[in-house]
Amino acid sequence: MLGAPDPARQPGAPAWDHPRPSTTSVPCRPCDACARPACSEPATATLSYGYASATVWLEPLTPEGHPMTHDLCERHASRTVAPRGWELVDRRSPVRLAPPLAS
Repeated sequence: MLGAPDPARQPGAPAWDHPRPSTTSVPCRPCDACARPACSEPATATLSYGYASATVWLEPLTPEGHPMTHDLCERHASRTVAPRGWELVDRRSPVRLAPPLAS
């Protein structure tokens, strides 16, 4: 079914069907900037596509990079829209606001 999530894909599982490269020499990933042009905000989410299932995944920033993913800052991740006929699956943790301070 078009737009249905891939039943074999578990949370945190890669959306691509080839192994990620070794990351033994990769430095701190959270230091990476957003992949959007002219944006220097720190990346907080990883965007990946499942072409076979017509699914776009937004997940917490992955610890290693891959050519088939894009790291985005919070602002750009929050504005992400799936192409027509695709499903957007946002697996990031919901933002929890601190309770109001008692006065």
